[in-house]
Amino acid sequence: MSNNNIDIPTDEDVKSLAEQGLTLPLTYHTIKHYLPHRYPFMLVDRIVACTPGECITGIKNVTINEEFF
Repeated sequence: MSNNNIDIPTDEDVKSLAEQGLTLPLTYHTIKHYLPHRYPFMLVDRIVACTPGECITGIKNVTINEEFF
């Protein structure tokens, strides 16, 4: 990204994702089409920022019922 805050996508980033048919935030159901991992090894629930080919910011929700490695 061109700015210092990687959690705020630029217009260019959003346009690049839109060309691929994607809009932020990406949910678990969208992400699982791109990653081969499934529960319990899919350690991301939502993508909130992305610069294609450079960086990505994701969120993993953790509940009290989940075991940690």
